[in-house]
Order: sequence, then structure tokens, then C-alpha cells
Amino acid sequence: MRSVSRRRALQVFGLSVAGANLPRVAFAQEPPFPKGAIIRTLLKDYAPEELAGGATLFHEHLQLAPDFNARFAAASAAARAANGLPPLPARGGAGRGAPAGPDIMHDADLMSEEVLKAKRE
Repeated sequence: MRSVSRRRALQVFGLSVAGANLPRVAFAQEPPFPKGAIIRTLLKDYAPEELAGGATLFHEHLQLAPDFNARFAAASAAARAANGLPPLPARGGAGRGAPAGPDIMHDADLMSEEVLKAKRE
């Protein structure tokens, strides 16, 4: 076993104390947002600097691509096959069911109505 000299121990201790006392700002990096960038949310637009200073958790999906469901179903089927699982049974039944309602994913007016309704509730 190698012994540590007193000089080396004091060097390590001194560096540890110095590192522990550095301000947190010394480790921060500016986010790479272009000048004038905004972060758009349901309730208001934010400048990136307004959300700095801590963790910010948000998650909003209001619109998906027109072919999202078909692509997701294909990816799910491929994943099931790759894992040796049988395909999912077909959906539906004997009848055609009720006619499809309005498509909220592609109707901006309906989407706006629903968001405002959620805000009121």
C-alpha cells in the first residue's frame, strides 16, 4: 500500500475546499436559444430566460400528424413481432358503430374551444 505524503493530502484537501466553495454560476451554461426565441404554452408565451433558474417540467401535445395513428400502429406491430409476440386482435365488431365525430387533432377551432373549456374548469 502506498502512503500519501502530508503535502499531497493538504493539496487534495485544499482543492476540495476551493471546489466546494465555487459559486454554482461557475458551472452554468447559457442555453443555445436564438435571439428572440419564445416558448409557447397554453396560457402564455415565455422567453427562455424566464424559465431559467431551475427545472421546468411541461408537456403539451395538441396536434399530431395526420398519419400518426397508422405509423404508431405499424411501429407497435413491428415491435411485437421483433419480440416474438402475436399480433393484436382486430378491433371492432359486427356493426359499423356510431359515425365519427369531429377530428379535434385537425380542427383548430374545436381545439381552441376545448382548451378554453379546460381552462375554465
